Amino acid sequence: MSGPSKTIASDPVVAEVAEASIAEGGSAVDAVLGGFLAAAALEPGVLFGPVGALVAGIGAGARVFDGRTVQAGQGAKRPRGLRPGDAVPRPARAAVPRSLGVLPLLHAYGATKTLAALGRLGRTRAKKELKDDPSLEARLKFLDAYARRGPGVLASGDVVRPLVQRAGPVAGGLLTEDDLSAVRPADEAAVFAPFSADTELAAAPWAPPEAGRPARIVVAADVGGIVAALAYAPDPDGIDVPELGLRLTRDGEPIRRGVPRVTPGEIRPAALPIAVLRRQDGWHTAVGVTSAGRLEGPSPDEATTVGAWLEGWLTGGAVGLGATTHKRRVTVTRAD
Repeated sequence: MSGPSKTIASDPVVAEVAEASIAEGGSAVDAVLGGFLAAAALEPGVLFGPVGALVAGIGAGARVFDGRTVQAGQGAKRPRGLRPGDAVPRPARAAVPRSLGVLPLLHAYGATKTLAALGRLGRTRAKKELKDDPSLEARLKFLDAYARRGPGVLASGDVVRPLVQRAGPVAGGLLTEDDLSAVRPADEAAVFAPFSADTELAAAPWAPPEAGRPARIVVAADVGGIVAALAYAPDPDGIDVPELGLRLTRDGEPIRRGVPRVTPGEIRPAALPIAVLRRQDGWHTAVGVTSAGRLEGPSPDEATTVGAWLEGWLTGGAVGLGATTHKRRVTVTRAD
């Protein structure tokens, strides 16, 4: 691989695959998708977790892609609920993934390679890195099926059955077949706000939660003037579905007696701290922070570099990543 890097990620293997995706003629969107699919092949908790992306650039506006998980329980009667002091069964916290539907939306916004081609590098790396992982074979089989069928793979019986068995009513959870067939990801215009005298910040229109699992980030920029940022938040202690080699996240809310239930299908909060900075001269930077807190900008008065902006967003133990495109030049930045 030659030339300056055009991508950067919190995981070095994800960064390597993202860079390879763009080096083979892909766009910034190809890069973040390739990186995410590599992460999904390497770890069981990535694919079914919350994911969000933001794409912006010259002639492209700025768009947010919302793949956060949703509350389970559609099409089912409300159970009696847990009494005060009852232990919460792990399946009762399982959330419904929307990632499989949001990836094609993001892909349609500037990718040049198929999702199958973008996922191939990650699957190859997973086979090399995880030879002794007992869940790998099932996970790669699922990813292959997803590459062929898209989000419709969730409707197949050999996928629905293990998911409902592991997180449905019989297991003490809320997940139903209706949940899996009703998933509807979304994309919408980003919200712009003034950041400094000549710079705007574009971010997701929803309010970030006060806390959450630490996010992982991949950002990319291309010489065509497009930048992309993608954040995902796997749950290392979620609900395993060994038949698929995957893991559901514990983002759902259990039903408790005397407490209003969270409406099935309601989006669950997730800390996905990504944004885009832009100037009128075509300068765009995709930024992300690998922390669980809010993404809040510093005072811009003295922040004259991307690194200074990133440092202003950091909390304890966090890392800031940025990818900039301007006048057909691309740079990446990391701030600890």
